[in-house]
Amino acid sequence: GLHQEVELRLTRSHRLTGYGGVVWKRPPGDPDDNAFKPRVGLEYDRRLRGGQRFKLNVRHEWNREKLERGNYRRWKVETSYELPATASSTVELGVEYRIKRYGARFVEIDDEDFLRRDYRWNLSASWRHRFLRRLVFDVTYEFETRDSNDPEKRFGAHAVTFGLEYEL
Repeated sequence: GLHQEVELRLTRSHRLTGYGGVVWKRPPGDPDDNAFKPRVGLEYDRRLRGGQRFKLNVRHEWNREKLERGNYRRWKVETSYELPATASSTVELGVEYRIKRYGARFVEIDDEDFLRRDYRWNLSASWRHRFLRRLVFDVTYEFETRDSNDPEKRFGAHAVTFGLEYEL
């Protein structure tokens, strides 16, 4: 894939980043799953007083496969808010919403065909703690849910992850 971004520093505490990219998907064994996936987006980053930070990101993606059934367009909007909890730890809260609209995948509802649409929400909360100078521990809780006009594709899932990171 290829990816390019341009950052504009409006002031010391306001940044705007535009980005775009493309991914070529070529899984082995099934050429029908090959895909061309361009995307563009815009991110606003606001640094607030006291080490707080607010981000807002909007992205548009396309998926083009050999079989039309796999073609879709997706919009994603995500926001996060980060604040210091102590001198060496931070808390981050995030919300993400995605809508995916298929161009040629249909769902039958009451004996009538409709183009499939999926809606996803992802809510997250994480805590990061720095040990020493370069070691960071984090724990994250996420709840993700998908609603769709295809009743078989609806779900909700909880996840807790732990990470240990060494920064060079």
